[in-house]
Amino acid sequence: MKIATLSKDGKLVLPEEIAKKFTEADKFVVIEEGGMVILNPIRIPDVSEVAKRVKDTEPMSLEEISEEVHRYRRDKRGE
Repeated sequence: MKIATLSKDGKLVLPEEIAKKFTEADKFVVIEEGGMVILNPIRIPDVSEVAKRVKDTEPMSLEEISEEVHRYRRDKRGE
């Protein structure tokens, strides 16, 4: 079991082995539910990686762009 500590000024200090998986600039979505706090890292897809997956033809619709971004995220998560 790993333990995080909340400082007097409201900063949450994560255990070192977890903290080193992230950078200082990383941001998290914070969800509080039923006494649990969930930190979900926000991952912004690399635009150049998404662009490589798109056919170089007519411009894509917003729906097609959204579908491609969701497909990219699923692939990155290994789903």
